[in-house]
Amino acid sequence: MSSTENNGIQHLPEYTTDLHQVIDSERSFIQKRREYYGIDTQEKEDTKPQPLWGLAISGGGIRSATLGQGLIQRFITSGWMKKFDYLSTVSGGGYIGAAFTSLLNQPPETYVQPGDDPESAPGLDPDTSPLVLLMDRKAETPIEPITPAEPRQRSRYMPAEFEKAREEGVTHKNPIDLDYKKPEATKLDARHQIHHLRTHGEYLTPDKTIFSRDIQRLVGWVIAGILHNMLLIGLAMTAYVCLHYIVFDKVSDHQFFTDMQSLKSDGEAVAATIDEGDWMGSFMAFWRDDLGGFLGEYVDAGIAFRWLFLSAILVGVAGGLLFIFSIILTIRRIKEYGEAVAAGKRKPVSEAGRTAEDYFESRFLKRFNLVNIFGGPVVAGAIWLIASQMGLVLASDYRALFSLPLGWAVGNALVIYLLLPLLTKPDQGRSSRSLMAGLRGGAFYGIVISLLMPVYVLALFSFGYFFNRVVFTAFSGISSVVSVVVGYFALSSKNENNSLLNRLMSNLRLPILSLSVVLAAALATSVITTTITSYMNAAEPSYYLPLIFLAGSVSLFILLGSVVNSNRLSLHYFYRDRLSETYLKTDGRIKPNDFQRQGLPLVNLRNDEDLAIKDIGWRKMPNGEKVPYVRMPYPIIVTALNLEGSDELVRKDQRSDHFIFTPNYSGSNTTGYARGDIYRGGGTKYGRAMTISAAAVHSRMGSASFFAQSFLTTLLNLRLGYWMENPWFYRGHMQSHWIDSPIKYAWLRLRGWKNAPKLAGEKPEGRFKLQFNPNQSFTFWPFYLWQEILGNMHARHRLINLSDGGHNGDNLGLLPLIHRRCKLIVVADFEQDNDFIFQSFNHVVRMANIEENTRIRIDLSPLIPEQKGKDRIGLSEASVATGSILYPDNSEGRLIYIKSSVCPAPASEIDRQLHVPDEPIPVNVFHYHSMMPDFPHQSTADQYFDDAQFEAYRSLGFHLGGLANGPITRATKDLENLS
Repeated sequence: MSSTENNGIQHLPEYTTDLHQVIDSERSFIQKRREYYGIDTQEKEDTKPQPLWGLAISGGGIRSATLGQGLIQRFITSGWMKKFDYLSTVSGGGYIGAAFTSLLNQPPETYVQPGDDPESAPGLDPDTSPLVLLMDRKAETPIEPITPAEPRQRSRYMPAEFEKAREEGVTHKNPIDLDYKKPEATKLDARHQIHHLRTHGEYLTPDKTIFSRDIQRLVGWVIAGILHNMLLIGLAMTAYVCLHYIVFDKVSDHQFFTDMQSLKSDGEAVAATIDEGDWMGSFMAFWRDDLGGFLGEYVDAGIAFRWLFLSAILVGVAGGLLFIFSIILTIRRIKEYGEAVAAGKRKPVSEAGRTAEDYFESRFLKRFNLVNIFGGPVVAGAIWLIASQMGLVLASDYRALFSLPLGWAVGNALVIYLLLPLLTKPDQGRSSRSLMAGLRGGAFYGIVISLLMPVYVLALFSFGYFFNRVVFTAFSGISSVVSVVVGYFALSSKNENNSLLNRLMSNLRLPILSLSVVLAAALATSVITTTITSYMNAAEPSYYLPLIFLAGSVSLFILLGSVVNSNRLSLHYFYRDRLSETYLKTDGRIKPNDFQRQGLPLVNLRNDEDLAIKDIGWRKMPNGEKVPYVRMPYPIIVTALNLEGSDELVRKDQRSDHFIFTPNYSGSNTTGYARGDIYRGGGTKYGRAMTISAAAVHSRMGSASFFAQSFLTTLLNLRLGYWMENPWFYRGHMQSHWIDSPIKYAWLRLRGWKNAPKLAGEKPEGRFKLQFNPNQSFTFWPFYLWQEILGNMHARHRLINLSDGGHNGDNLGLLPLIHRRCKLIVVADFEQDNDFIFQSFNHVVRMANIEENTRIRIDLSPLIPEQKGKDRIGLSEASVATGSILYPDNSEGRLIYIKSSVCPAPASEIDRQLHVPDEPIPVNVFHYHSMMPDFPHQSTADQYFDDAQFEAYRSLGFHLGGLANGPITRATKDLENLS
């Protein structure tokens, strides 16, 4: 296979962990692009090649995309766009970045040609760019006339008058008057693209009537995902409740059910007093007399069968001694492991970000906690089974069972708290002290949990009768009031950021949301419990009916979790389709003729929805060969790899890492990088990367993640992110493994392993040769949904979770350009920043200093606008600031920082000497700014731009590009002097 047949990257490693190797692979693309635009690439005797240039466009939804559109248009007309080697985009900046890159990747024959050069479009000259509108260009190319000699083609779009005239051979001076315009004859022009972007300003739901196609497909996506996720959670809860019921009902020989029925009657009687107004007193009496009485019976049973409790204590003592002995083994293993790894005698097993001590200590304590907490019920069941088989206890004595987990926990705690102090030594090591302290804490947790176990069981099976009526009513009223209060203070926070009430509500926001999640789960569980026991009323008390519920719910849970792809039911696909319709497609109206019906129908002129990232920069010729087609800057799409459950992060509070998509490689420092044609079989679409980079609403959002948010967004299907294959699993793409066991062979095949080719004479008897294929693995989706809810996401599973690039703290896309040591970087910061605190930029500056040892110096004070009344953003002294970048090798670069603001400043004297013209504020921008007090920082939640809003932002972006002319010119001169 030639290099051109495989996009010229088959010589690159299929997988690498070296970012520098990834960056080196991009040089060929950049060199070919520079050669096409006549930019020097080779060193000469007296000159050096132009340093790398990079353009970064920040996130900010359609606001950023529209500002970015104007900025790119201005850079094209100014001639700067040719010099940018990289285009790094995040979120909304990726919208226009995808449109721009895919337009330049279109073959020339799809465009109206400016002159006689068939290869001149698309390009980055003003008269060849698909984004710059020139009024003297024709919108359509001439059409070949249809003559009577052509075969007759009947079409339902062809008027009868036209067909008759053609048969009679009627001719006209102007063939267009006669010819029927075929839609496929229309070619793409800048007018089409600009008009398409304008008309899709409200890209999510252009038609907002309730029965419109746009609203109905949105409702369909949302409801389908909610129902699926709620069904999975409901099935899991049903299985959970049924399992508890079966165990207790079997142990008690149906007495447990009878007791629960008694509580049900009392609970319903209390619930009926709601209408009488004294429900609170009745509730307290119910809790004191009925539930309290049952708890008292459990305590009495434990005392009556104290020999069982003593047996559980003895077993707990034995368990505690075993774990104390394990401390000695763990410390020894830490020492031996560390020495072996340092000597190169064994491979490290601990994850990145962990030392050997961290790894073994955490694993030891995790195992202890699992055994200490879940060992109690297991020990209780074993003791009870032995005692019942020996005839020492009866089924009616089942209440004593609940005291046994406490005995186990007490036995553990006695040994750990009394014996550990005797084992301490004056020269005791840090690992020993750490493990002993961990055991003490775990023993205390075990006692607390075991004490709550009887209350938990009673609440699970009896409290629901009361909870469903009384607590649900109270919770609904309280939550409504709280919602109104929280909403009010959230809306008023813009005016009173420092008020006491706002600070209080800000601190209470997370606890209130978390409490609402717990109450919602308790309500759902009580409803399931009540429903199941209501079926038991019509049947003789037995565990067979719950067993049927258990088997059915587990079977359906496994079936749905295995067959239904949660990715495909999330809002990601709805979001992706709407973005693709706007930025990866172009519609245009066909040219009219004498026989055309009124109105000009739209036809599709460009469709890059299926454009693969690996195909960017390549053109497929008629003979099937691919040749370089590098007219665009090298694209970098920045997303966030969510790693809340990982220890691999340098900054733990960030909870995410950069994950980039480029034509050559996709990946991150955490996962490594897989080659474009290997990763996911080369099928990663540009639309997919663009959508993930803009997945601002997701269950996990980097440092902004918390439990209640992830639970609610997962349950309500508000998930725009995506689970994708982990590049780490491509490191052994061609590595083969021999399997002896047929059972293991079948299991690995189910997980996605495939038969590997065998060499001649390589056929060991009874052995199977397999290799892993990450692209075709079985996925059990509830496992990954559970990781989302708990935040236990890391990079050690086959699938990793990706979301908005801004979730990793770099909402500007600046850090990848610093990685590539670009000497001139233009950053377009178009995110919402009403207070001009430059949060994302400050964060990236800190990240560059910490991670890359790169210092950025810049003065942003001229960009802060004057205050013009309350809640109104005033005019800025400047919209562009220039700074310096000092890289670790002591080389220096220039940073041009563009902030979305309204600036009337004329060109400086230095700029005039460089022939940089003045940039007065566009009239429509000035008018819109006077009408809208928060322009140009209207909320990112506003993804519906009307024509006036769209043009105001686009014109401002064009204006900002003009303001950057002087700083870029000066920075270019500075770099020439530095070189």
